[in-house]
Amino acid sequence: MPEQVSIRIINAALDETPQGVIILRGVVDPESLNLLKVADYQREILAERKVAALMRVIATKGVPSIILGMRGQNFTVEGSVVHLLGDVYIIDGLQRVTAALRLLQDNECDAVPHLGVEIYFDTTEESELEMFQGMNTGQSKLSSNVILRNARTTIPVVQTLYRLTLDKGFSMSNRVTWQQNKRRQDLITATTFMKVVGRLHSHAGPGRLSNVLELAKGTQKIMDNVGRKALVGNVRTFFDLVDRCWGVQRVAFINKAPFIQATFLLTLARVLSDHTNFWNGDELVIDAPTIRRLQSFPVGDPEVARLASGSEVSGDVLYFEFVKCINYGRKARRLVLRPGLQSASDGADEMNAYEEAEA
Repeated sequence: MPEQVSIRIINAALDETPQGVIILRGVVDPESLNLLKVADYQREILAERKVAALMRVIATKGVPSIILGMRGQNFTVEGSVVHLLGDVYIIDGLQRVTAALRLLQDNECDAVPHLGVEIYFDTTEESELEMFQGMNTGQSKLSSNVILRNARTTIPVVQTLYRLTLDKGFSMSNRVTWQQNKRRQDLITATTFMKVVGRLHSHAGPGRLSNVLELAKGTQKIMDNVGRKALVGNVRTFFDLVDRCWGVQRVAFINKAPFIQATFLLTLARVLSDHTNFWNGDELVIDAPTIRRLQSFPVGDPEVARLASGSEVSGDVLYFEFVKCINYGRKARRLVLRPGLQSASDGADEMNAYEEAEA
């Protein structure tokens, strides 16, 4: 029977916190670094230049201790060396471990990485995730996209939307980043995506919250109200509309595509949510005249580009332009605002009347 592989912790000592939590402190044997496991709640590896910089720091000055979680308590002790026999996951320090492993592979460097460690016992993926987010969110280092991705296990709507962005039949397939940093092909972040979904359904629940986790919970309530099938169908319809009108599939440079900017998408979603014309019960329906009118929307105008990348105030101006565009030339089936809402519709109506009188 093969000998069980263990992770060696040298200069090891057990410590008990004031809260009664037992922690093993020490130094990870460099030969054991490749045995540490990585759960999918972690963010991606840093860019090569950042890893290289971290390698230099490890080789010359040292770095803070990493935090590990052991699933269980299976270990043996030999003097000041502890052998961990269970699965051990990196909670905090993935980039340091990555750089240390690269350092070991560097034939031009004789430095041996010396990584201090704190190990918690009896952890689970859920408890590790809570620690991971607590450590990183508090330091404002963790992207809201990663926070959303990690919420998949506890908030079903996030898992639903995550899977949708991987669906090859979806207009935004593999164009939404759920990572710390955008990939080259990504057009929008998961945070923007979630905000657009919430804003599109804000008439059906709390879809305008700013905190991403609170927004995810609010969007979950919306999905509970309208149903999973309707919500997914509406998100498909919305982004299909954007693609059909302005060509999401053809975007190569984001800065030259104002229609994919957050303010533009959020404002369009708000217009659709605010007006009853676009809804058959809980289903988003865009008729052909509206599509034709939006296809004429001047996305190439520098002023539209400025508004699309602007603030909420810019969004209010853009809202007015959308309503004016959709209503222009219509004497029937003009936009009908939901009861109790105030929008740019009145101003747009006045502008349309003026333009029609001048024509």
